[in-house]
Amino acid sequence: MEQNEAQRLDALLDSLVVGCVDDVISALIAYHNSHVVKGN
Repeated sequence: MEQNEAQRLDALLDSLVVGCVDDVISALIAYHNSHVVKGN
């Protein structure tokens, strides 16, 4: 795991607590896209 994974998770959870679901979804999509193996 990358070193900043814990901070990302904390930020996502904080966003959920304050009701920023769209921010969480966008962050999860960006995370997924940055970790997908190209060509699959």
